[in-house]
Amino acid sequence: MLPKPLVFLGLLFSTSACGPLVPLSYVDGDKGNQLTQSSETDQATVWLQYMKSQHRFMVFDLEIANHSQDEIPVAPQLVTFYASSESFAPLQPGDDVHQRSAPNSTLTMTRHFASDPSSIRRVYVDKARSAKVGAGIFAALAVGLILYDISEDSKAATKEVSTSRDEWKSFGRDAMVITAVTAKDVAQVSAQQAAEESHFLPYELFPECTIETGCNVRGKILLPIESYHKFVRVIVPFGDTDYVFDFRRRGVNY
Repeated sequence: MLPKPLVFLGLLFSTSACGPLVPLSYVDGDKGNQLTQSSETDQATVWLQYMKSQHRFMVFDLEIANHSQDEIPVAPQLVTFYASSESFAPLQPGDDVHQRSAPNSTLTMTRHFASDPSSIRRVYVDKARSAKVGAGIFAALAVGLILYDISEDSKAATKEVSTSRDEWKSFGRDAMVITAVTAKDVAQVSAQQAAEESHFLPYELFPECTIETGCNVRGKILLPIESYHKFVRVIVPFGDTDYVFDFRRRGVNY
């Protein structure tokens, strides 16, 4: 069985196992290929790009430009998505995107909504608190093991004869101390990052607001991850139009 600090490290590095989402037209190695998708009507232009997966959320960068003569309200929690192991059927003019997408979706509730900004803030604040507590625990563990190692080494130094068993015990204690100190450092970095995220995130989220004519609003939206899916279809409602964006996992053939 792996020591608990090593298990902790393994969990940290396993969070990036899922590949990123890219547009269906994305070509590996094509430096000129843009990851940002856009959809335009007379009323608005909407841009959407997948950023990363973090804390069981898919993070997207969303921007909306209002070209109409009216102020239009927008709420990020009304953005929805479908996910599937197979590609979604292309849409034809006049199609109802939800009726066309739902039969192909493998999500438990078929259709999921983005998280509202206030819920996202609470999640990141809780993460920051948990990370701070975890860093404190690993720091205390590292200090305890160091003091124990020093005490045992002092006892061994008083012995007239040192056996191979004593040397192996000393080696084992040193290994435990190194592992604990490494885990402490990783936990402290994680806690610092979580604190920074919870501080800056409110300024980065796409707000629930009204976009005035001729104005742009940009920010992050977070879609909850249920499980690994090869294809994701995101629908951004704005005014009387649904703006549709199809993504696939990088490396998945389309």
